[in-house]
Amino acid sequence: MLRYARAQKEVTWCSVSRARQGHVGSDIRERKETENGVRSTANQKIIPPQCVVQRLLPYTQYEASSVRRGGVVGTLRNCCFDHSHHQWLLSNEVDILPYLLLPLAGPEELSEDEMEGLPVDLQYLPEDKRREKDPDIRKMLLEAINLLMATRSGRKVVREKKTYIILREYHKWETEPDVAAACEKLIEVLISDEPEPGMENLLEVEIPEEIEGKLKLQHEEEQQRIAKEKEELLKSSEDGREHGHRGRGDSPEGLGRRESETCRAFPYQGR
Repeated sequence: MLRYARAQKEVTWCSVSRARQGHVGSDIRERKETENGVRSTANQKIIPPQCVVQRLLPYTQYEASSVRRGGVVGTLRNCCFDHSHHQWLLSNEVDILPYLLLPLAGPEELSEDEMEGLPVDLQYLPEDKRREKDPDIRKMLLEAINLLMATRSGRKVVREKKTYIILREYHKWETEPDVAAACEKLIEVLISDEPEPGMENLLEVEIPEEIEGKLKLQHEEEQQRIAKEKEELLKSSEDGREHGHRGRGDSPEGLGRRESETCRAFPYQGR
């Protein structure tokens, strides 16, 4: 679990560069990067919540502009950094989780048992439902959910909403190595046992120096692996275009391998 605590702390206040073009979300994010940080947006005592956060939620599915979607998703992710707001964000008053999951959900047919317990907005999705096409935005969505799972109460809500089901199907589809890695870390937290007493809040866990060094080394090795996979994916895509074939992510064979790998790595846990 220390590995996941470190991963929580690695999610930074970085923003999508394309969101710096005067669109919704950009101005709010600049305000949040001031001394007051998240509180200038997420604290319902300072700004009426319906004037900010709830009005941004529908824009996670705003098809007309990826810039606007990126700005909004980045803003919502930043609101998740302060764990004192998680209960409010996950409550019925805001109900942020379905808005973070819906762009990651696809048209896959789920069983009635799997459907039961899912947020209403995630049930019986149409056959033409498409996932978020921008990998940077997909990664920010995963990071936001990861942050919401920093506390025991947050993990309980995320599990009860059957987030695992959506992420399991999403992982089969994802072909970007770094985004798939972020999804895998999130799934591992979902299916893992709760940490021992004193480590319930992953954002506040003190990691011993010797363990920190080992985790840093693992992280560097993972980044090297991801870079290699990206290079191989790019080469495969270029070879496919030269021969008139589809890329790995579009081919039935590629999707089949991804599904097989996912089922072996993350068998259904009934979460």
